[in-house]
Amino acid sequence: MKVHTFVAKLSIDGVHEMDTHINDWMERNKVTPLHITQTYAMETGHDGRRPESVIVTSLWY
Repeated sequence: MKVHTFVAKLSIDGVHEMDTHINDWMERNKVTPLHITQTYAMETGHDGRRPESVIVTSLWY
């Protein structure tokens, strides 16, 4: 079993972009998911000061 993890900003646009990325990746690699987990996290922002909300999706295949 293998896992691939995707991270996106927690916004409507970020989630839609992640959906597209995951779907494209699955199609390209002919992946059939066996288990999927999602979690919410805070990550240090690009400016190093302000934390950003992110969603982490792990796809086991």
